[in-house]
Amino acid sequence: MYKRLAVIAVLMGLPILIQPAGQASESEIEATSAVTTVDVGESALALTAAADTQSVETSTTLASTTTTTPTTTSAPTSAAPATTPTTTVPASAAPTTAAAPTTAAPTTATAAAPVDFVARGEAALASIGYNWQGNLPGWTITFSPGRDGVIGYTYTNEHRIEIFVRDTISDGLLRHVIAHELGHAVDVSLNSSDERERWQDARGIGESPWWPGNGVSDYATGAGDFAESFAAWQVGPGNFRSKLGSAPSSDQISLLAELAN
Repeated sequence: MYKRLAVIAVLMGLPILIQPAGQASESEIEATSAVTTVDVGESALALTAAADTQSVETSTTLASTTTTTPTTTSAPTSAAPATTPTTTVPASAAPTTAAAPTTAAPTTATAAAPVDFVARGEAALASIGYNWQGNLPGWTITFSPGRDGVIGYTYTNEHRIEIFVRDTISDGLLRHVIAHELGHAVDVSLNSSDERERWQDARGIGESPWWPGNGVSDYATGAGDFAESFAAWQVGPGNFRSKLGSAPSSDQISLLAELAN
């Protein structure tokens, strides 16, 4: 028993009374035992207290951990509602953006487009003073929506002119194109081979082909030069594009007026 207490005392750093070899007196044993017992008791209490303290600290740590866990859990829980309103706001914003008004504007513009290109074409044709209906019986002029690559066609076999009215074309160019196609109609309907030669001589373009073909531009032929000169006579030379010469002179205009009537 004593050895066991001594070991505990050493471990606890308590003073130990070492009994020399031999039989100790009962009073000495009692005193030593009392001291040892008290010391051991205190040591036991200290160990218990330390253990309790450790236990408390551990419990506190666990409590803190437990407390932290709700805190940590609470944060994501709070974040979720924050995300939900955020998601809800864009959802509400979408209707606010109002796709309907955006769609409505194009719808209105599209509805007006068919009336617009016809009205513009007819207004441009009305500004041309040439009596095409009287001089070109059986010919018709139609207006279609704009298309890529072409603005006007003259269908000689059908006696029909078709003008493709682009949204971006200016009124001046639109009038010029209509007058140009009328010039082609006048040429194929009223001009003879001799009259075409007169025009070529007056313009000095006798070496150029009259009709376009083999990839030759309309503006580089006698027929194209005649049509461009007719347009310059009717609406002015602002958009004149013949590649065979400049805008017609007054004498050439006089010849043109003779050939077109």
